[in-house]
Amino acid sequence: MAQQAPIHYSIAEAQTLPLVRDILEESAQWLAQRGSPQWEPGSFTPAVVAAWQTDGVSLLAWQGARAIGTITVGYAADPLWAALAGDAGYIYKIAVRRAVAGTGVSLGLLRAAEAHIVARGKPLARLDCWLGNTALRAFYTASGYDLVGTITEETWACALFQRDLTPHSPGPSPE
Repeated sequence: MAQQAPIHYSIAEAQTLPLVRDILEESAQWLAQRGSPQWEPGSFTPAVVAAWQTDGVSLLAWQGARAIGTITVGYAADPLWAALAGDAGYIYKIAVRRAVAGTGVSLGLLRAAEAHIVARGKPLARLDCWLGNTALRAFYTASGYDLVGTITEETWACALFQRDLTPHSPGPSPE
């Protein structure tokens, strides 16, 4: 069996933003085929993906020369979080190519996004997801995120998750 190339992460540059869009569109199509209204195919236009870069960054996961996943981190205050205080980075649009789903790439993307948030001096990582996506909610919980609320509107509902990224003191040393 051939050994897989190691996975590495990078900030998407102008020339690689189309890869971000392609991965998101692949995921949107997959979700639609499963009957999920979470992402609408065709909604990730080049202009939309480029706009995310004004107050944040998209990251790409690479295996060799192939982009296999993406995640976006934003730093502008998100209105969904208005009721909760705290200085945070906001994680959006995590997606992986179907060929690598379930192999740990999503967790690696989360950790890469968290590292970016910490490097910006933010103590909290926040993300939300469609309330009906129980598998994604379970993944976020298993990845160390706490469910801190839900929001329900007329046409949608979402779950709000948060993770404290501050290093915790190990406590007093035993004597």
